[in-house]
Amino acid sequence: MVDEALDVLSPEFDQLYARVGSPGIAPEKLLRALLLQALYSIRSERQLMEQLDYNLLFRWFVGLAMDAPVWDASTFSKNRDPVALHARRRAQLAVVHGTPACGLSRRAGSESSLNLFAHFSSRTPP
Repeated sequence: MVDEALDVLSPEFDQLYARVGSPGIAPEKLLRALLLQALYSIRSERQLMEQLDYNLLFRWFVGLAMDAPVWDASTFSKNRDPVALHARRRAQLAVVHGTPACGLSRRAGSESSLNLFAHFSSRTPP
């Protein structure tokens, strides 16, 4: 279900990438990491980065190679804000228009995924 939602949002995320400067964190990876943070009740980005540093299941889910460096927590926070704002707007539009979020079908679980995306994208930075 996550892959399906991110495939639909991928063209929109392409517009969020910076054209100059050093590359940021890919929005797809960032949202996957935020999803893990929400599902496993990880309290801070610093703790999330610790989990990504040693938990192979988390690395696999986010799309990080075993030997890839984990992002700095402050870099993660800076990259999170525009992506989370976009995800929140998309989820709100889906609610207002009564359409499934992120192009997901109205099958069991899609409403809860909408609520989950809205939950982690509405969190304010620490």
